[in-house]
Amino acid sequence: LTCRIFFDAAGQPEKIVGSMRDIGERKKAEARTEAALAALRDNEAIFDQFMKNSPVFMFFKDENIRAIRLSANYEKMLGMPVENALGKTMDDLFPSPLSRSMIADDKRILEEGRQITIDEELNGRYYTTIKFPIHVEGKPRHLAGFTIDITERKLAELGIKEALEALRVSLREKELLLQE
Repeated sequence: LTCRIFFDAAGQPEKIVGSMRDIGERKKAEARTEAALAALRDNEAIFDQFMKNSPVFMFFKDENIRAIRLSANYEKMLGMPVENALGKTMDDLFPSPLSRSMIADDKRILEEGRQITIDEELNGRYYTTIKFPIHVEGKPRHLAGFTIDITERKLAELGIKEALEALRVSLREKELLLQE
């Protein structure tokens, strides 16, 4: 509501001119916007807790293969606070042979727009990484992934392989002894 009072020469109110505008739709739009912002804040809080507490390494990279989100456990893997790793390239974060391989895989994901699974080794630890594109407006614009530490499984497999080989050698030796 807006109004204007007009006064006569003696200073007495002579007339009032006003207009009224229905702002109901604007108020409804503001309420919808506030509800959407509250939902967005809730989603961000949920996502942040997920990234802070995940036992699996999780990452998001932009189209330039720069880290834009990393789970908190990357701090231990990279030896630096996660905040310091954001915006960095894979060359900045990992040894050269591994970073070159990562960059090639990441470019392929963005070009082909499909998921891939890779096994990698870093500092004596073994990892399986599942990487996939994030499509924005129908195009792979970002990529994300999960990296799982499989060191214990890999070491167990190697132990089994070594034990089997030792068993084969022992059986061959026994066969030779029996033939004599």
